[in-house]
Amino acid sequence: MKTSGIERAAPNIIPLGTRELPAALKLVKDVFNAADEDKAVNELTIYIKAKGTRVDYGHDYWVAKVGRRTAGVIGLEYVGKNAAWLSWFAVRKEYRGKGIGWQLLSFATKHAEKKGIRTLSIECGTLPMFAKANKLYDEFGFKDKFTIDDFWAHNDDLLVKSKRILPHTHTR
Repeated sequence: MKTSGIERAAPNIIPLGTRELPAALKLVKDVFNAADEDKAVNELTIYIKAKGTRVDYGHDYWVAKVGRRTAGVIGLEYVGKNAAWLSWFAVRKEYRGKGIGWQLLSFATKHAEKKGIRTLSIECGTLPMFAKANKLYDEFGFKDKFTIDDFWAHNDDLLVKSKRILPHTHTR
């Protein structure tokens, strides 16, 4: 069955580059709030500028392309040697429910595993508009870690979820 003219999509996931940056920023703008948009512009633009230099910005970003369209974006922000935050994870509205989010999460998780990351975390909201995203994270194995009440606004809480992707090893 077709929904909004798009069946389940098999995206091509590629590193975020200069050519994809405008579409990735528009997608982030459409999904996140205005305050987040400024932060995303800064982070993604700095990443593009640092890419190709010897500067390690501590982030990696990818876009999911379906044909010539940017259907989704995801990033990893590395924290120390063993942990990473998923960042700017968004799927264009007409591609939601088509497997793009799952494929982006799988791709980023495999990349993190190759880098030796043991734990992935993500920030998400608790408002009803985040219910489908939270369900996806739960199905992918993320567990609720903590909530900060009224983080963004009254009754708009921050929920942090984490997932162990590689076993913890002791090096004493």
